[in-house]
Amino acid sequence: MTDWVVELNADSDTAKRWMKLFPNTSDMPAVITWKHNEIERVVLSAKEIGEASKPVEAHAVASAIISLMNSIATVRGAAAVTAGIVYDRANPNYKGMITASISLTMPSLFVSAVIYTHGAAPSERSPSPTSAQMQYKAAERNNHYRDALRYLSESDDWQSLYKVQEALAKIRSEDSWRCISKSEWNRLKRTANEPRHHENKVRTPQPMLHHQAVDYVVKMLDEAASVVAAVEVSSL
Repeated sequence: MTDWVVELNADSDTAKRWMKLFPNTSDMPAVITWKHNEIERVVLSAKEIGEASKPVEAHAVASAIISLMNSIATVRGAAAVTAGIVYDRANPNYKGMITASISLTMPSLFVSAVIYTHGAAPSERSPSPTSAQMQYKAAERNNHYRDALRYLSESDDWQSLYKVQEALAKIRSEDSWRCISKSEWNRLKRTANEPRHHENKVRTPQPMLHHQAVDYVVKMLDEAASVVAAVEVSSL
């Protein structure tokens, strides 16, 4: 019987930020501290990782989960991380496995997330999911939501913002949002649409400022997550 966890490659500040974004709650993937050889390591724990048949499979599963988490973390201003060493919590003598996907020739690129503490308490379950975890759940359930997250995490230029609002429009109609009025939605859409054309002689009256547009789509992502998460998986 194994119980795999995968250490995060991240600096200490990033690891702490990720623990706040993805704490131990319900049955969702969580970033927690785990004591191994007297060191508090920051690891990704998830049911599907723990049940993997081999450490290589556990690492592959963790990498897929982290890819989605990176989109969420980036949108929320946190740095991206990668999957590191695989450990088995059920076997204290297991020394950990460095998978083939981790470079051994440039170790400085991969810094294991370690937090040095004195008598640190084990990670406790949070009473409810964080906003980041609600987004993770929504992205798992809805491809349009996943695409919106990916577009914004890759770039916040006007072309990406246009694609984000296009994806979110598949989830909720323009006159149904609480965080943005229909008129502001249309202004955002028209402003983001202008740079997409070679020539556009019709200019948007009172175009939206870039930082306003980013602020709106971030709020829309939070609202859409609540909408999607409230819907049964079978109905999507």
